[in-house]
Amino acid sequence: MADNDFPPEVNQFIDATIASVDHIEVLRVLSETAGQPFTVDALASRMSIDKRSIVDAIQDFREANIVRETPGGLTFEPPLEKRETIATLIRLYNTRPVTLIRAVYSRPKPLKAFTNAFRLRRTD
Repeated sequence: MADNDFPPEVNQFIDATIASVDHIEVLRVLSETAGQPFTVDALASRMSIDKRSIVDAIQDFREANIVRETPGGLTFEPPLEKRETIATLIRLYNTRPVTLIRAVYSRPKPLKAFTNAFRLRRTD
């Protein structure tokens, strides 16, 4: 049970997709470039987040069908049913960051953390 007054769909999205505050920051920047192809390097140049964290977030967003591969690169194209939830999450990030950070880090995510430990990663 969430100890905040966020809409249920936001709490569910956090549980299913958001592993860290870095994920929210990546999501915020991606939402500003909606529909425009990008590369991880281009995204990293716009952010002060470790590139590995960006790659992890992008991979999680690909698995959630929020980011997809296109001929021009990766594109932020969330399905219609997730767009309002993502917009609400970003608004909360801008207006209630402390409550949102608590919501992200208070979630038990043992299965996600366990499976991430075994994820094969490219080393660049």
